[in-house]
Amino acid sequence: MSETYDPSCPALRHNTYAAAVKGPRAQRCICPPALAMFQRETEMAAARRARRKRPSKIAQPTVSRLIARLPGNGPWRILPECPALTHNTEQAATCGPRDKRCICPRALDKAKERRERQAKLARQRGYVDPMRAILPPGQRSGTTPLYLANTAGAMPSMPDAACKTPDGARWSDRAIEGSEKAIAAMKVMCSSCRALELCRSSVLKLELFPGSWGGVYGGMSVQDRRRVSEIRRERHVAAA
Repeated sequence: MSETYDPSCPALRHNTYAAAVKGPRAQRCICPPALAMFQRETEMAAARRARRKRPSKIAQPTVSRLIARLPGNGPWRILPECPALTHNTEQAATCGPRDKRCICPRALDKAKERRERQAKLARQRGYVDPMRAILPPGQRSGTTPLYLANTAGAMPSMPDAACKTPDGARWSDRAIEGSEKAIAAMKVMCSSCRALELCRSSVLKLELFPGSWGGVYGGMSVQDRRRVSEIRRERHVAAA
């Protein structure tokens, strides 16, 4: 005890790390073993701090490793003018309103791949689009009033129809092109049209392939006419 105890030490406890670091400085242990413990702990703390500052291979991967972990060998560019909240995925490019979909390069590629995949699946199942079979090559559906042979007869003239006005004709053309805003505007316009009932009954009777005319007729969009046709078909099957 006499070899490790310093008679001038003011501490009540001696030769421990706690006695060397706790309490007022004037009352800490200054015995050689306590000072050695304090020195050793200080060096170990400095070594731990140095290891934290050292760059880690896991924390900072190289660019090649980062690219290899992303799907499709990314990273993918995000356009600043893209209105979508999520980017560069098939869902971001094909789901939701058209003005909110992703327009980044990879998203457009994914949308194209989806269309090609759906077309391939349709060919395998033997499905043929009626309008593609009827229209001449290179002519887009919706470019002729009655879509050539895809009609059982001519639509009534209906000169008092809302779509015969200049504004109505302009909105009708945009609805045929697939504009969601124009389709909504045409439905509102048709709701107050004098020829609503005549137009609705005529399109349901004359349109051979429901929805193939595109646009809005009788206040019904493509999806509405297909839904009505499906309901009629189910009722016919149930009655039979």
